[in-house]
Amino acid sequence: LKNFKPDIIFFVAGDSLFAYRIAFYIQRKFNAKLVTYITDDYILPRTKDTILGSVRRQVIKYNMQKAIKKSKKYFVISEAMRTCYQVIFGKNGIILNNAQNFFEKKNDSLFSKNEISLVYAGGLHYKRFKTLIDIKKAIETYNIKAKKIARLYIYTNPEIDKNIIEELKGKYSSFCGLVKEKELIKVLNSCDIPVFVESFDSDSIEATRLSLSTKISEYLSLKKPILAVGPKSVSSMITLKDVAYCINQTEELNKEITYLLEDEELQKKLSIMASELYSREYNSENIVDRFKEEMNLMN
Repeated sequence: LKNFKPDIIFFVAGDSLFAYRIAFYIQRKFNAKLVTYITDDYILPRTKDTILGSVRRQVIKYNMQKAIKKSKKYFVISEAMRTCYQVIFGKNGIILNNAQNFFEKKNDSLFSKNEISLVYAGGLHYKRFKTLIDIKKAIETYNIKAKKIARLYIYTNPEIDKNIIEELKGKYSSFCGLVKEKELIKVLNSCDIPVFVESFDSDSIEATRLSLSTKISEYLSLKKPILAVGPKSVSSMITLKDVAYCINQTEELNKEITYLLEDEELQKKLSIMASELYSREYNSENIVDRFKEEMNLMN
């Protein structure tokens, strides 16, 4: 730091309290400008939080407020977070989206042309596996009378409860474990419909409602129709509501999934809308340009 004497500190404010002390120390020592970026929620109360957990959130909130007050600019991950934190901190944040542009179209196909392939690629934490199990059952129901069989492929960390893995497996669903990045690119570009899920569990909703999954930009870049299943109150589902086929109630899964899988024109329309949103809001070049512009406007 002494060698290049930083002008700006770009601080990703999380739940590690020591990081705040380091950021504030560097700012004082070099009289640098502070820019804060918040990518997840660590301060809103949780219904089932312990006393210690609640106190810790208050301490994080105090330090985050201090960081935002000291910052020339502060960025947030979603519109929901911007709105919520503006009320809490009294200062308007700037949305800085995750960017993903490595999912380029490939010609090779890993799935049979005689089926409709749905792929979920992501973690199962926050009880997302429950939503996937519901989707698996809905696909089984659909296939009873389907002209073209649908099949669900799940790519995720295999180091989870074996009972959950068994529940995810089925006649029309495959648990595929983890694959390397290059293979994942092929998988997602080969599938017909990428699947995004959030949990309907109340604790999980509290934990994810202001966050924006990294899967959003990845899926949008594919130029494919996205199936999104989850509560309408969480940020990721809000982001996808106009460009994906969103199902917000598990009771509607059988009917809604059948509707999506049988309507090819709807699938084409959703592909176009997803691609347009990606180009507008999640293309890495556009995001970098907007970020540079904000930096240049900084006093």
